[in-house]
Amino acid sequence: MKAISPMIATILLIAFTVAVGGILSVWFSTTTTSQTGITGAAAQNYTRCGGASINIESAGSTIIRFSNPSLQTVSSIQFLATDGANSWLITPTTTSLTTANATTQAWVKGTNTTLTATGLCLSSVPVGGRCDNTMSCWTVS
Repeated sequence: MKAISPMIATILLIAFTVAVGGILSVWFSTTTTSQTGITGAAAQNYTRCGGASINIESAGSTIIRFSNPSLQTVSSIQFLATDGANSWLITPTTTSLTTANATTQAWVKGTNTTLTATGLCLSSVPVGGRCDNTMSCWTVS
């Protein structure tokens, strides 16, 4: 049986290497473009949500007054009240705030010492706010 000549073997090896390189190049290019688009969209949302927060204006004995000082919608709002030993999750009747709107939520302050708010700006960027018994938002009434 006769083998192929060294010249043909070299040409085949080079052709195979070029083909594999081309396939890898297309794959890397597609993956990079896709990931750049995903990262760019996330960065744009973080930029747009730069001023978004849940501003706890006052935490009185029976009412929490909170607002959104930004131009973006904050949704999925929840509060966590703690007294140092125990925690209570409060889901407000209004779970979405748009463009600097303020609203209130009933609660019982009791022995709680901290109120933490969490939510999502543009449905993906986490935002929050905090009020505790050392801050001016923690009102006596």
